[in-house]
Amino acid sequence: MRRSVGFLIGATLLVVLLGCGALVLIMPQTAAAQEQARRSAMARWETRTFSRYRMVLEEANCTTDYEVNAERVRWGHETPCGRGQARSVANLFALIAPDPSSSICLGSGCLCKRVTSLTVHYHPTLGYPQQIAIRNSIWPNWQNGMFWSALTQNLRNPCSGGNQHILTVRSLIPHN
Repeated sequence: MRRSVGFLIGATLLVVLLGCGALVLIMPQTAAAQEQARRSAMARWETRTFSRYRMVLEEANCTTDYEVNAERVRWGHETPCGRGQARSVANLFALIAPDPSSSICLGSGCLCKRVTSLTVHYHPTLGYPQQIAIRNSIWPNWQNGMFWSALTQNLRNPCSGGNQHILTVRSLIPHN
């Protein structure tokens, strides 16, 4: 009996430790790790041997095909959704630059906060952002008494919702 209790405790601890390890693996990158990945990708991009390229960018269900020369958009092909939002790689890097104000007050008296988070995948060789997911989440401002008052009066969370915006580079073709 004593031996089975010890085995049960040991097995439980092992399962808990494995669960914590799995959680660490699936957790999003820390801000420091994201910044290191961004800097490394930018360094790869800066070592490229071309300054002119053609890029196809998908954003908000609109695909834009355009040419960039010296990080300035020069022309774009007309698409069913218009010219879309043509962005150079430099613009994409600026979009994902660290923002100290990633949490912004919302609502009267700052009941809620909008928290922005990024997930970025970089091209392994050239370093440009291949996909950027920008998530805006609405979170309660737990430290604000007005939040608790609104919660108890309405019997529902006054802070919910959010959105996600995804940009995907479908292709980037260097030109000399």
